Amino acid sequence: MLKLNASYSKKVPTDQKFSSQSYLACLEVELPTGQTTAQLQKKIHETFELVKASVEEEIAQQTSHSHARPQPRSQQPSNAPDDKATNKQIQFILKLGQERHKALPDLNAMADEQFKSATIYDLTKRDASRLVDVLKQAA
Repeated sequence: MLKLNASYSKKVPTDQKFSSQSYLACLEVELPTGQTTAQLQKKIHETFELVKASVEEEIAQQTSHSHARPQPRSQQPSNAPDDKATNKQIQFILKLGQERHKALPDLNAMADEQFKSATIYDLTKRDASRLVDVLKQAA
């Protein structure tokens, strides 16, 4: 079994002088042995494009909203029913989607259709958990 680690990071200037916001996504997938070089290169390209698209979409989403900064986690109520999905949940959704040949736009469409969330990044923890269950059942 081969492991593929794909990551993409980008810094975007903020409103404050000499300041920037960093975005990073990493994804690790296992590749079956015995694939041809072309198959491996295709999988590497697809995985990297998924990670890159995720970061770029997050940046676009953040910059399209008002430039209000989110509250630090320590100031948010810890058990609020509308807490955003965790990074681990999002990464797992992306991994499951990739395993089921669903690109980010497909996953976003599922989030919109089933949970009325524009993207997977807008899901609540509860809805992200439900989407994971849906993706697992689609195996």
